[in-house]
Amino acid sequence: MKTVHAIPEELICEILHLALLIPEADFYDEQQRETRRVQRKHGVPPAAHILLVCRKWVRIGEPSLYSALCIASRAHAHAVADTFRVRAPALARTVRHVRLDGGFGRELHDVLAPAVGVRTVYVSTMVAAAESVVGLQRALPALRPVRLHVYTCAADNGRRNANAKAIEGMLETMIRTCSSLEQIDFHPQLTMLSDVMVSALMNASPSINAVSFDGYMLLNRFVRNALPLEMMLARNTHVKRIVCRRSGYFKSNLQYSRLSKVVKGVLDYQ
Repeated sequence: MKTVHAIPEELICEILHLALLIPEADFYDEQQRETRRVQRKHGVPPAAHILLVCRKWVRIGEPSLYSALCIASRAHAHAVADTFRVRAPALARTVRHVRLDGGFGRELHDVLAPAVGVRTVYVSTMVAAAESVVGLQRALPALRPVRLHVYTCAADNGRRNANAKAIEGMLETMIRTCSSLEQIDFHPQLTMLSDVMVSALMNASPSINAVSFDGYMLLNRFVRNALPLEMMLARNTHVKRIVCRRSGYFKSNLQYSRLSKVVKGVLDYQ
């Protein structure tokens, strides 16, 4: 333990950054998330266990631990809200990336209200009908993210309950009015956009300059009915880039599709 305490604080900070910080792309990637879930299931300890070394490491490492925050249940939201409110209010200001998969009740507002440094937000509309969304309704308008990740589902797959529709309405408002927003990413891979989300894109905030889709979505929602995508660009001249994810599978199909030259000219294959 004496050896541990002898390590310079700057070096400890670098060690903990490497161990605890999750790259933004990995944090929002479904495959990476599933990998972490499988690892936990098989007993692989989470990276946060490195903070068990000593209290000094907790003090130095907690800001990195909370920089990417995932809320998936009401109990989790309640626990984080208590942490921010009672034990370490300053931690809320270290949050940069937020993934919201559930726990949208009033506790969520207590989590996000002091998190003034949030840069990216992921919101899932796949919420049970019995769950409260009042916390999300209060918290979302106060956020000023640069990037918004939307996990939504098609209107015709039978999974959109009243809560899903309400959340899509909140997201539509954010897409139309949030002046800090620069990019929107739509998830998951195999889906179509609902009409609400298409409407939001038609009236997007002037600050938005890029929209990201999975290649499958581009082919199925927009190539087969190319007009919405072309109308979006015509209505939103500030959108300079349409990012196509998983382009290795879909690039050739998109290049030879009936999308207009205007649309193809702004496609960014990734």
